[in-house]
Amino acid sequence: MKSIVQKRQKNLSKNVLFGLGPNMCYVNYNPPRILPMNQYQIKKLIKEGNVQSLEEMLLNGEGYKLIGHYSVNPKIKIFLQSVPIYIARIDMLQDSACKGNLRDMQVLLKNGNSTRNIYKITPTKLVCSKDLNGVTVLHKAVYYDFLDIIEWLVKNYPQTVHIKDKVLIPLNIY
Repeated sequence: MKSIVQKRQKNLSKNVLFGLGPNMCYVNYNPPRILPMNQYQIKKLIKEGNVQSLEEMLLNGEGYKLIGHYSVNPKIKIFLQSVPIYIARIDMLQDSACKGNLRDMQVLLKNGNSTRNIYKITPTKLVCSKDLNGVTVLHKAVYYDFLDIIEWLVKNYPQTVHIKDKVLIPLNIY
């Protein structure tokens, strides 16, 4: 048994081992990927007062990471207080797309900004929002084949057609 192992080791050059480069440093052969935002980065955005990036996080399905944060900055404070309301609204939009309930979607987008919310997100941004898996309302309507919702979304919110989930635009699913 030792002779087979020794023969194999002789066939490999001294500096070439699995996972190690020529200078004996570890080489990562995995392709680069986008990493989710960690708590330090979120705290940094809050401290800087970057509402646009925080809103982008919320609309990209990462709003749950913003719950429980606090800021002294009044704009950020107002935004952070409205995050749970918008998470619920995005979830209701996603559910109505899964169930094929066009009327609920219309009501949610028409009455998008309630009196409880001081921070306002436009219906155009809400309809382009994603769930935890990065899927939009139009993706779900196409997947479940609800033609009335698809037609209404494309007619009233044409920008939804160009939003990709992880790979595909919604009409590639069809």
